[in-house]
Amino acid sequence: MESATSSLRWNLCLIDYSLSNQMECDNCGKNTDALEQVPASNFKRNRGGAATGSIGVCDLCYGQFRLREEAVAKVVDSDSPKKLIVAGPGTGKTHTFRKLVESLPEGSKVVIFTLINNLVDDLRALELIPGREVKVFTFHGFCKNLLYTEVGGAGEFSYSGALSTLIRQDADLLDLEFEINPEQAFSELREGEESVLFYMKRAEYYRAVGYVDSVHRVFTFFRERPQTIPQYALVIADEYQDFNRLEAVFIDLLATKSPVLLAGDDDQALYAFRFASHEFIRAVFGNADFENFNLPLCSRCPPVLIEAAKAFIENAIAKGNLKDRIPKDFECYWPEKFVEHGLYPKILHAHCSTRATAHAVVENEIRRLYALGKDAIDKSEDTPFLIIGPNSRHQLKGLHDYLTDKIGNDFDLDLAEKSAFQIGEGYGLLRTDNKSNLGWRIVMFHSPLEREELARLIRETYENNTNLAELLPAEYLKFHLEQAEKVVEEEKLDAEEKGKPKVRFTTLLGAKGLLPVMFLSLV
Repeated sequence: MESATSSLRWNLCLIDYSLSNQMECDNCGKNTDALEQVPASNFKRNRGGAATGSIGVCDLCYGQFRLREEAVAKVVDSDSPKKLIVAGPGTGKTHTFRKLVESLPEGSKVVIFTLINNLVDDLRALELIPGREVKVFTFHGFCKNLLYTEVGGAGEFSYSGALSTLIRQDADLLDLEFEINPEQAFSELREGEESVLFYMKRAEYYRAVGYVDSVHRVFTFFRERPQTIPQYALVIADEYQDFNRLEAVFIDLLATKSPVLLAGDDDQALYAFRFASHEFIRAVFGNADFENFNLPLCSRCPPVLIEAAKAFIENAIAKGNLKDRIPKDFECYWPEKFVEHGLYPKILHAHCSTRATAHAVVENEIRRLYALGKDAIDKSEDTPFLIIGPNSRHQLKGLHDYLTDKIGNDFDLDLAEKSAFQIGEGYGLLRTDNKSNLGWRIVMFHSPLEREELARLIRETYENNTNLAELLPAEYLKFHLEQAEKVVEEEKLDAEEKGKPKVRFTTLLGAKGLLPVMFLSLV
């Protein structure tokens, strides 16, 4: 018994001794037997708020930091002229782009494009890298720029996002039925389709280019004149999984003259409605001409969301789905997410019997979570709350109205409507040229004549190329020309109210590229 008691006391002494020699990580607070001394600037969210000097970090924080740095270094150090990064959301693609651009010789010209306006705003900072000439565009903006600077479209065509809508309505008024609509035909490079020929004829009549045909016009110009393809030190295409065939082949054309870096994730392919396909990024992944890279650590989401995403994917694979999915590592970058993990260790899944109950739950959660994370939210430059709803936006509007009444005085509630062309675009064209066919067609879209009369006018323009100003009733012309002179485009006001935490409402597609402190999904 004495021996057993002595042994127990000895073991307890060992435990006490071991605990007394453990230390806390200066970054995350984790107990550890040893600390690695590192620059505090490498761990910007360290508990003490140190910006200079060194701190002691645990093996988990240091190991993940080293892993992330090594993943970026592999991309930067590669000599391959064709690179592909396959990486999940929040894994540091923009940081990698910066490091890669900074590694180029001074004076290098770089072009970076993506398909998403939200991401363009984030990438704009790369234009400030000293000693390099970096330009950031949406892909359509990139093609628009080339159309006017390289192809020679300046002064010849107006650029209008309304064009596709107007031409679709023209086809309807003319009782034309196409097997494949022009947007699909352009996107899939079906250049001989009847719908494409119709589209181009109407675009010529309106002296205009739109989103989809501007890409096609620039692509065909360079395809037929390869000596004119612009050269860059590097071309970076982000969100490649959302590019369609026309855009993917266009990038192949650029790659004949410039090194390219493609970045994307087939798990995030959302743009099938614009005829994009994850098959293009999967084909590049299997292309021996490309060197493949992975960024494995996510700084955007806490562990609970990472694990939920991984479990969802694993279950989908187990059921026989995602057979050709590109395998990739995707883990939480703990050195930056330990605070969120402590505050939000679980996902709240609320089942509500009525819409009113759901609205009340959202209100209570916003209040609770803001009180819980007030300091972090107030210091963050990102949107604190993101509410994601269906594409119909009906539920979002109802929730927005409810929250405006309940918490509108304390929170800035942002329900950005879908952008659409307005009659003011037509008036602007008419102020410059009162015979502009495009200007009058936009006005007619928003202030329509009787359908039978409208169809008669459109047929006359289609068959005889007659100007709309010669066909419209005199009273109609007079009224809208007077309106055009009265309308003064209002300056866009900054709707954001300073000092209030922002709640942004959007759809699943609209949420792409946004980085909230937290989000609520309304289904």
